Amino acid sequence: MKAIVLKPIQWEELKQQLAQDYPPAVMLLRYKRREVLGFTERYHQQWVNHTQNEFGYYRKEVHLDFFDDAKRTFFTLKYGDYLEKG
Repeated sequence: MKAIVLKPIQWEELKQQLAQDYPPAVMLLRYKRREVLGFTERYHQQWVNHTQNEFGYYRKEVHLDFFDDAKRTFFTLKYGDYLEKG
């Protein structure tokens, strides 16, 4: 299943909303997040190579890896506004 890719600022805003909507254990414990929300987050750095001046940089990303199609669909419908902001 394909991960949802967010910018770090998007993830921070989404994480604040999730902290309001769910008990602290869901956001603090990885296995609880997977059990309740259906995903775990993964921090990733993507190398971006500029061909014009031969310099590149690492773009920081947060990947939400889902394990259940139904929970992914529900999450996308409920928090879609946070996913589109970037």
